[in-house]
Amino acid sequence: MDSEPNSTKARARQGVGELRMHDLDFAPILKCWFGKRSKRPADLTISLIHFGMPTSLRLPPSDILGVIADHLDLSPLISLRVSCCPFLKSVWKRVFGHLPSLKSVTFMDNYTFSDFIRVLRSRPKGSEAQPYFPALTTVKCFELNFAVDQENVVKTLAEALNARPEDP
Repeated sequence: MDSEPNSTKARARQGVGELRMHDLDFAPILKCWFGKRSKRPADLTISLIHFGMPTSLRLPPSDILGVIADHLDLSPLISLRVSCCPFLKSVWKRVFGHLPSLKSVTFMDNYTFSDFIRVLRSRPKGSEAQPYFPALTTVKCFELNFAVDQENVVKTLAEALNARPEDP
């Protein structure tokens, strides 16, 4: 029923509170929770099947996220979890970098971690501009492999965190 305050439609008007993305390159699955997540199943699950589809016809991850950002209110997004999602720096900046409520980003692998910390270290144009990810307080990493470029990744992360403004 639409008039119920806990209905999916009512929560959707609150915007996306949590977004989980997995394997955007091969068999994309996106799960959205509107409002506060609690322990209920996802309010919206999007699965795109690519089996047997030529790579040239697959929707690129940046396009998938562009559609999501254009049609869902991501401004209240608090938590983002990514796994096997090869985002470009431009996607981090355009889709997630300016979200005012994004407090936590969880990485389940290396696919996009390096681009994320490079964006975290950079500043938007304009001297008065807020840094990217202005509300970010937590970055969780699971099963990341720094063996390939450990020194540069750790150094870039340290620089990014040291460059963040202090809380008022």
